[in-house]
Amino acid sequence: MKLFKSRKTYYLYNPNTLSYERVYPSAKDRFFGVLRHLSIGIVIGVGIFFIFSRTFDSPVESLLKKENKLLQTQYEVLSLRLNNALEVLDDIQQRDENLYRAIFQAESIPESVRKSGFGGTNRYEHLMSLSNPELVVSTTQKMDMLSKQLYIQSNSLE
Repeated sequence: MKLFKSRKTYYLYNPNTLSYERVYPSAKDRFFGVLRHLSIGIVIGVGIFFIFSRTFDSPVESLLKKENKLLQTQYEVLSLRLNNALEVLDDIQQRDENLYRAIFQAESIPESVRKSGFGGTNRYEHLMSLSNPELVVSTTQKMDMLSKQLYIQSNSLE
C-alpha cells in the first residue's frame, strides 16, 4: 500500500479495490501538525525579535545615548576650560614669583608646595564604575588641582 499526500488530504491505495481511499488524520497527527506549525512560528518570531532588538535601538536607548554624548561633550568642554584656567593660574604664579615677590622682597613658594598632590589615597575610585571613567577622573583631578593651587596662591599673598 502506498500513501499519497496532497495538501491536508491523504489517500491510500487499496490494491483490493484498485482505487485510492481517503485517510483522515488522527487526533495525534493533527496535534503534532499544529504543534509543528506553532513551534516554527515561535522560532521565527524569536529570531526576528532578536534581530530587531540587536539592530534597532528602543526610544529609551536612543535617548540615553544622546544624553550620554551630550554629557561627554560637556565634560570635554569643562576639561578645556579647566586647562585654560590652569594656564591662567600658571601665569599668575609666574607673575607672583617674578614681579610681586621681587617688589615686596618676599620669599618664594617652593614648587613642591605649589604642585603638591593629595597623598596616597585613591580619591577617585568611586568614579571608576562610570561609563567613561577616564574623562570623569581626569576632569575631577584637574578641578581638584586647580582648587588646591588657587588656595595655595591666595594664601601666599597674605
